[in-house]
Amino acid sequence: MTKEGGLDHLNGEFEMRSLVVTAFAAMCLSGAFAAPAAAEEVSVSVPHTDLDLTTEAGRKALETRVAAAIKVACVKPDSRDLKTMQAWESCKSAAKSGAEEQLAKSFAFASI
Repeated sequence: MTKEGGLDHLNGEFEMRSLVVTAFAAMCLSGAFAAPAAAEEVSVSVPHTDLDLTTEAGRKALETRVAAAIKVACVKPDSRDLKTMQAWESCKSAAKSGAEEQLAKSFAFASI
């Protein structure tokens, strides 16, 4: 499942250079007894060709976009039961970890 809405700053066209925030989101079943369903992979593309990653402002802007993408990929559940909240925290942690690797590579590449 790919969610791209709201993060495309290029009018529907993605550039080749973009980060992809990927997470395994545990989706909750609706109903009185909500329980975590099988996790599914969610990817959100984060374009950054419009940013100058050699500047602090450019890096901060990309980090802000990644944080927004993580919120899209790992939606906060309505249910407050322990397993659902743990799955949500796990989703955010995994997405952040994967994004940090890509950010480091992007920042290193920009400085070349």
